[in-house]
Amino acid sequence: MKKIVLGISLISMFGCSSAPTGAVQENEYGERISPDEDALNKEIGDLSVATLKKEGGAAKGLMTRDVHAKAHGCVRGTFTINADVPAEYRAGVFADPGKEYAAWIRFSNGSSKIQADKKGDARGMAIKLMGVEGGKLLDGETKAETQDFLLISHDAFFVKDGKDYAEFFRLIAKGSNPAWFFFGRLPWRWTEFTAASQLIKKGKSMKNPLFFRYFSATPYLLGEKNIVKYSVEPCAANPDPLGRFGDSPDSLRLNMAKSLDVREGKAACFRFMVQRRSDPGTMSVEDSRIPWDRARSPFTPVATVTIPVQDFSSEKRMRFCEDLSFTPWHSLPAHRPLGGINRTRKVVYEAVSAFRHEANHASRREPGADAKPE
Repeated sequence: MKKIVLGISLISMFGCSSAPTGAVQENEYGERISPDEDALNKEIGDLSVATLKKEGGAAKGLMTRDVHAKAHGCVRGTFTINADVPAEYRAGVFADPGKEYAAWIRFSNGSSKIQADKKGDARGMAIKLMGVEGGKLLDGETKAETQDFLLISHDAFFVKDGKDYAEFFRLIAKGSNPAWFFFGRLPWRWTEFTAASQLIKKGKSMKNPLFFRYFSATPYLLGEKNIVKYSVEPCAANPDPLGRFGDSPDSLRLNMAKSLDVREGKAACFRFMVQRRSDPGTMSVEDSRIPWDRARSPFTPVATVTIPVQDFSSEKRMRFCEDLSFTPWHSLPAHRPLGGINRTRKVVYEAVSAFRHEANHASRREPGADAKPE
């Protein structure tokens, strides 16, 4: 039961919903959008902001994110497109093999609370590419030159559709025991509970954010026809798998800082990969509770993320990190987010970002490629 309680923040962390399907017809990508989805998403967005107003603002006087409130660090890196990207994946930012993008990468805990890293939680890796030309999807930010990729520490999520998500969020908003969502009625939601437990278990096993595998869990368009999910995995094994700061409430940040120490550390590296949907019958766009079969559709490397040694502890860097907004909808059309989870994220992330930046008296705009918060 403790695991359930610890996992509750994960649902709002991911900002998840999909439309109640019913008899709604699928579009060419396998999406099913019901007439009441907009109303459900607005309700979830309003509840997210109301909860943040009630409970937010824990970090040094700043209004924190409603989820992923605690950052382990914001690091600069390079996102390099591999020379051997398969031809069918050469779209969007992957269109030019060998091209390099400057990137900002935020590692975080999934919870809405600032808490010790030893507590069970999801972990996140949010990547923002800089200098990405071309029109973007978000209204009001079509000329932004960024592309975001959001990933978490498990390859599945644990809510089926918008009605279920709304039920779950209402429980959280009024302070009820979230265990009722999984076991409050028959049939019990075992699939959801298993996914939530795995997300917590994997996150709790992390010793260093630089040596862990992350997943998008949700699908995206790649080009005009391919539908993919993303994953990143470290290029090398953790040289210090037990970690050095296990007793510290900030052990993940301290271990990451030690790895990137400018005097004795080494650059970190991740392989950025795509998994193509090969079987629409078993690889759902709308239901992200079930991972896509890796044996039938393996992940293919398409880019390399390199994080050089650096000091990311300055107050200026940390404030820059907190002022950033991450959403999968900071995106080229060639990487359009798909499925109900991502559609809800568009509404919720926009609502929360607008409120949070206003509360912090911060401008809400995408950073330029020349940003250097040292």
